[in-house]
Amino acid sequence: QMKPAAQPPRTGPSPVPATPKEPIKPATPQPTAASGSNNSAPANAAAEKAIPSEVKPNGTAAPEKGPSSPAPRENKEQKALFIVNVKDEEEAKNQLADEDKAKVEKIEKQKHFYIAHFSTHADMTAAYNRIPADVKNSRSPDKPSVKIYRDPATNPKYGAGSWQSSSRGGIQGG
Repeated sequence: QMKPAAQPPRTGPSPVPATPKEPIKPATPQPTAASGSNNSAPANAAAEKAIPSEVKPNGTAAPEKGPSSPAPRENKEQKALFIVNVKDEEEAKNQLADEDKAKVEKIEKQKHFYIAHFSTHADMTAAYNRIPADVKNSRSPDKPSVKIYRDPATNPKYGAGSWQSSSRGGIQGG
């Protein structure tokens, strides 16, 4: 490998920096008085004041956000019961007390289990508390089991989470 030859130290005055023909523009656009009548200047100024609130320091546009945190946690109260090891909707509903059957808004089938939806968290909690303990804590595959349903979308347990998207070796978007 060849090394570039070392340059001799400079022995004279340093060169004069180049002066641009036009004046240097500021980083943020400024309203100009020559851009029309006086009526358009306040409109331009108002538009300019709105822009900095929408631009992040790195120059990307930021969506308008409310007082929520950057990664909002769904702290939604659960309103459904998760029922497994039953044959059909009727058997799923029969796991509930008679007074709670009327409070069920709908029973939804997903794969091999059922989800009983209630209108309020209080109705669901009351119904769950009236279910016998052996049904609540059943781990047997041949006995019905009822648990409080936790929506997987509100409680991510596995994966990268919401902090980054997965590129999986593909071309990164920009």
